[in-house]
Amino acid sequence: MSKQVGGVDVRNTFVIISIEFAFVVSLLSMIISSAYADSLMSSTREYGDDELTAVRQLSDEEIILLSEGYRKPKSRFGKIQLDVPVVNQYPELPNGCEITSATAYLNYIGIKVDKLELCDNYLPRSNRFTYSDNGRQRTGPDPYETFVGNPKKTGFGCYNTVIEKSLNDFFDDRGYKYEAIILEDLCAEDLEALIRAGMPIQVWASSNMVALQYIDSNKWTLETTGEEFCWPKNSHSLILCGYDNERFYFSDPNNKMKIVAYRKKDFLERWEQLGKQSIVIKINDEKYEKYSKKLLTTQ
Repeated sequence: MSKQVGGVDVRNTFVIISIEFAFVVSLLSMIISSAYADSLMSSTREYGDDELTAVRQLSDEEIILLSEGYRKPKSRFGKIQLDVPVVNQYPELPNGCEITSATAYLNYIGIKVDKLELCDNYLPRSNRFTYSDNGRQRTGPDPYETFVGNPKKTGFGCYNTVIEKSLNDFFDDRGYKYEAIILEDLCAEDLEALIRAGMPIQVWASSNMVALQYIDSNKWTLETTGEEFCWPKNSHSLILCGYDNERFYFSDPNNKMKIVAYRKKDFLERWEQLGKQSIVIKINDEKYEKYSKKLLTTQ
C-alpha cells in the first residue's frame, strides 16, 4: 500500500530512485572494469611476444624472502619508482658503468661508498691479450671473470658474475651481512614484482636502449674457454628501479642527471640479447641461508 506525503507516492518514488541508483552503480562498475582491462592490455602489449609466454621464475615466497628489509614503494597514478640515486660514471670512469651502477645500488641501501673506492679495491681487471697468426688472432680475458680493460681509460667491460664477486668481496671485507645474488632467466613480471617489493635490480642492456653494436675490433678468443667472443660496443649496465604501463625507469650512470625512462619493449629486447643478466642485493641473509640458492636460479 502506497503512502502519500503531500500528494506524492513516497514508496513508489523510493523504488524508482533505488532502481536508478543500482543502474548507475552497475554502469560505473562496467566502465572501471573496462578501463582496468585496457590498462593491463596496454602494459602487456609493451612486453612483446616473447614476454607474453614467459613464465615467472620467482614465487611470492621467494620475493618476500629476497626483499626482507626493503621498504615497499607506493604506486602513484600507475607508476612505481624507487628512489635510487643517480651516480655519474663520468669523468673518472668513462668505461666503468658496471661498478658505478653497483655503487648507486649500495648508496640506495644506505652504504656510503664512492665509485672509485669500489673500483680501485674490489673490481678485478685484466688487459692481457696475446696475438698469433701475425696479429690476426687475438686471445684475451673473459668478461665473466674480470673487467676487460681499464674502466678509467679504454677497455670493454664485464658481466654480472664479476660485479657479484666485487660486491660480495666488499661485504665480506666490511663485515656486512649482505649478499649480492644473480637471478637467472627472469621475465618482465619478475622484475616488476621485485620493484613492488622495494628491490632495484642491476641489469645489462645497451646505452640509451639502441641496438647492440658488434664490430670486428671488439672480437677475441676467450682464454678460459677458447670461445670466439665479441664485446658489444655499446653494452651498458644500469639500475632498474621503476615502471609504469609503458616504460621502465632507471638510474643510468651514462651522464644522466636524474632517473630516466625507456620503453619496456626496447629494454627487454636488449636485456634478453645479453642473457637477461640481473643482480639484486639481499640485505639480511640470515633466513636466506636456510634455503637453497637453487630456488632463486633456473638450472
